[in-house]
Amino acid sequence: MSTPDAALIVVGAGLAGLVAAAEAADTGCRVLLLDQEGEQNLGGQAFWSLGGLFLVNSPAQRRIGIRDSHDLALRDWQCTAGFDRADDVWPGRWAAAYVEFAASDAVVRRHWPTQRLGAAPEFMLSGVPEHVDGLLQQEVATAGARLINPDRMWHYTEGVRNCDSIWPRHGIRILPGPSSLWLDPSGNRLPFPHIPGADTLGALQHIAANGHPHTWFLLNRAIIRREFALSGSEQNPDLTGRSIRLTLRRIGRSVQPPVQAFMDRGDDFVVRQTLRELVDGMNALVGSAHAHHDTVEQVVRDRHAQVHNVAGKDPQLAIVRGARAFLGERLVRVATPAPILRAADGPLIAVRLNVITRKALGGLETDLGARVLSGSGAPIPGLYAAGEVAGFGGGGMHGYRSLEGTFLGGCLFSGRVAGRAAAAAV
Repeated sequence: MSTPDAALIVVGAGLAGLVAAAEAADTGCRVLLLDQEGEQNLGGQAFWSLGGLFLVNSPAQRRIGIRDSHDLALRDWQCTAGFDRADDVWPGRWAAAYVEFAASDAVVRRHWPTQRLGAAPEFMLSGVPEHVDGLLQQEVATAGARLINPDRMWHYTEGVRNCDSIWPRHGIRILPGPSSLWLDPSGNRLPFPHIPGADTLGALQHIAANGHPHTWFLLNRAIIRREFALSGSEQNPDLTGRSIRLTLRRIGRSVQPPVQAFMDRGDDFVVRQTLRELVDGMNALVGSAHAHHDTVEQVVRDRHAQVHNVAGKDPQLAIVRGARAFLGERLVRVATPAPILRAADGPLIAVRLNVITRKALGGLETDLGARVLSGSGAPIPGLYAAGEVAGFGGGGMHGYRSLEGTFLGGCLFSGRVAGRAAAAAV
């Protein structure tokens, strides 16, 4: 098969590659786009992502009373990332460049950070298809490019098996509100600040360091109706279909159909009428009597004692009440604090949670022109990198952890930079 003449070759048809190809083509360059997968996988991981976008001081923020600024966003990023290495020079510069942009227009176990997070869990769900393996990144590094921060990675702790799997060990992440009780395998409550939706990396470190094979969310129908969303475009037909009618159903009294499907058919969901039946179901699911009814009941009763006490000392409930101070959270995202065992809010639900692999935060070191750097620090002629292969820019612009919306935004930004720079070079 003959290959058409092209000034640029973009390898990888994920979001960053598509953006780079489009930016270069807009300058008049002839671009050849290559990917190992067929066109059914066009868009790569971004196709499966729900796709939030990190913006700074946007009109939407101002409309709902959120005060934001370039300086605040940059400081939030730096504190979240925790840059602490000599290798963080270019990643730090990319982080600053991204904030400026936002304010204007199977390698997992080998690199697992054992000293920081403890041993890798024996079982992990996969948040990406098998062909997303990082092999090309490794080949480029073998050829002389500098690969930095490979031990920085992003995994979620709220993974469940997909009830309609598309690839092996296909996991879906729960996007939880703050009200569910989070329990270890024995039924003890995870220590604060490990509550749903708080500190992903901190919770992962706690779970891995204690050797937990799984954890549990304990909740009821009233909480799951209001607070559970599932990651992935296919799990949010109202948003991906831009349907106002379907979106307004999130305010209604019914559980959203994608969530109801997991309640009905999900391998990690236990739905029962009483707490004792629920704990029995939890133990039956894992094949051992790890969870103790008396332990779980005491945890639930302790929470109940604090629900109606506005001066209570339960920090999770304080966060719930604080979140409900925002109208949007109160209407569609955070349930009214109430006893979990209240009959009118049943049935009771337990969800077995697994670690789910997601992103590599490290990558090929690049300068602010997206040029890939060699071990000597010099740019490799004609080689550019964007998206996850470059740690979304610089070799790891997120540091140890990411802010919401910076994966999609990082692909868009680094792809734009790489496409424009490569086109200018030719």
